[in-house]
Amino acid sequence: MKKLMILAGLVSFIFIFSSPALAIKLELNPSSLKQAAVLRTRAYENLGEWKEAAKEWKTLVIKYPADENLRFEYGSFLDRKGDWIKALKVFDQILRNPRRRDIAEKTYEIRKSIRQRRSNVIGMEAKRTELGTGKNFGGRTWAWYSGDPKWMVGIVGGSIRAEDPSVLLQSDFDDRVDEYGLDAYFYPTTDWEFRTYGRLYSGSLTERRGWGGSAKYRRQKGGSAKFELDINKSWTQPVSAIINQGLYDRAAVTLNLPTGNPWSVSVQGQIRDFEIFRNLPFGRERKGSINIGRRILETPYGSNYLIRFATLTAGYERLVAKQNRALAQFASIQDAASTFTTGFLLHFPIGHSGSLEVTGFVGHDDTRGLKIQNGDLMGTSIELDYDITPWVTMHADGQYATESSALEQGGRFRQVRSYLTLYY
Repeated sequence: MKKLMILAGLVSFIFIFSSPALAIKLELNPSSLKQAAVLRTRAYENLGEWKEAAKEWKTLVIKYPADENLRFEYGSFLDRKGDWIKALKVFDQILRNPRRRDIAEKTYEIRKSIRQRRSNVIGMEAKRTELGTGKNFGGRTWAWYSGDPKWMVGIVGGSIRAEDPSVLLQSDFDDRVDEYGLDAYFYPTTDWEFRTYGRLYSGSLTERRGWGGSAKYRRQKGGSAKFELDINKSWTQPVSAIINQGLYDRAAVTLNLPTGNPWSVSVQGQIRDFEIFRNLPFGRERKGSINIGRRILETPYGSNYLIRFATLTAGYERLVAKQNRALAQFASIQDAASTFTTGFLLHFPIGHSGSLEVTGFVGHDDTRGLKIQNGDLMGTSIELDYDITPWVTMHADGQYATESSALEQGGRFRQVRSYLTLYY
């Protein structure tokens, strides 16, 4: 019924704009003619006539080459259509010689979003993490390739080395985990994303294999649902789990509700089963959470304001776990948590070449005796993204937290990470 109404509107639109008198007026006002063509193009898209809409957008971009806003809209259309390869080319053209600051800033953000989801890329990462008395140091390299918008394949490789003076390292165990694997994504439609992967571990996890996958549904008008499954995934926090050959299985469901700006609501539930010493059951963890965000400030693109947007957040997390007490000397997980948190996120643009984000939170948890007035549960992070060239980008972030609710066990948490990515 909805399609019939849209079709009727399109027919009426074409009939009205074919009127000779109106055509004369439009010829005298080229901006109205361009606006009419844009409306016709959007009508095709609403009908799901992607080929016709693509032809119309391409015609408009060729006819009005100086209109950066039209070029931006064309790139956004290609992204919605699922043709991200062409979309990136359009956005690259805009950023190569931007004329309007507001369009350049919008283009940078949407190009960054596409690159994070899909792109032909080679990356290298270094990371250092401290949790309680334990430390681990790691590096990772990955490469992704896609010759078609419907699929993408990649290879990954990395290593993590653990150090914890409170853990007695037995002579036949290793303090390192090496990881190698293959990933594949499939996009049958613009709404669906499927992923599968396989991993081969060495070091402390000699000759162990892991695998998993996910399925995600993302609505064009907002909202998404995702299911994830991991089998034999490397258990890296606390670091004693690395030394003692830790693995876990995981199943999780995440829902991002279509609330629309300025609100965001995310709900997640997950179960994890842990093991150490090659198939020795260690424990089970069940966790559920809800997070709500409210954007309280949003400045126009291209303005001289320091902050692009600011968001307030609130969340609740409930965790229940049961572990084998006889194995507590080798690793640990939280027994229970009932955590309320509140925080903020600030986003600062760096022209049309980068961005800086700062977050912070405080929390309260009666289950663990953590009081918000004492600052027992708090944390902050800073994250920088910057385009060194159109094809090389850098990322750096740092995090600090006390008794962080996002971790498997409590304690002071510190992490620094950086990576370079090369797009081709």
